[in-house]
Amino acid sequence: MENKEKVVQESTNEIPAENRSRIEKGPYTGTNITKLGPAISDENDLVVAEMPGANQRAEIAKMERAIKDGSICYGKVVGVEVTNRNEVHIVVKRDTLRVVIPAEDFFAHSVMKDMDKESEEGKFIRYRRKASHMFGAAVSFIPKGMGYDDNGVPFVVASRKSSMDKLQERHFFGPNADVTVGSVAKASIVSVGPRYVTVECLGLEVVIGTGGLSAFAYIEDASQEYHTGDGLIVAVEKLDVDKENHKVTAELSHALCRTP
Repeated sequence: MENKEKVVQESTNEIPAENRSRIEKGPYTGTNITKLGPAISDENDLVVAEMPGANQRAEIAKMERAIKDGSICYGKVVGVEVTNRNEVHIVVKRDTLRVVIPAEDFFAHSVMKDMDKESEEGKFIRYRRKASHMFGAAVSFIPKGMGYDDNGVPFVVASRKSSMDKLQERHFFGPNADVTVGSVAKASIVSVGPRYVTVECLGLEVVIGTGGLSAFAYIEDASQEYHTGDGLIVAVEKLDVDKENHKVTAELSHALCRTP
């Protein structure tokens, strides 16, 4: 306790006395002001500043429209959470909003061999391990609802599976399906390893080996050349669309898109 008091005292030595009580008493919680006046301009056109919360209100309104319309959104993977019920949630950030996706939904279209044979504990471990390699990845999702945590901070509950299903329907199964062998698209790198990269593209999650990354240069370690979150132009090298079972298998190649 003495050390804590010493730190507070030292850190406030240079602060005017009239402001010290605010720091020593804890976070600033406001005054009796009930209405703020208009912002006063100092004609400084080099500095941009906005009222706290202004952007987030616009982002919440945009997200509410996406929930209503079932629109596909994109965000960056920023973390993994474990609930008090021992469930794994993948945390994605979209603008200032925190988006929460249950791991089972998030990895529904991922390449995870023999997951159906794993115990709940085994799934828990594998979900966390795979998610930890995806930090910074840009992934698709469809927001399903919004809520507020105990601190009043808004969050979004979403489904990655729904967005990938919708993209697959659009590009492979629907009446206007537009993907064939030779089609070129932009992919998002969602994880990397020494001998491969994994990408999300057109509703699919596909692994591309080093042979499919470059036709002209030997790649010793793909993780040194490519990074999670990067974009990658790819061509569809092989494609099998099973409409009866609603299943797509594809091989993608970056090497086919490159010239010497």
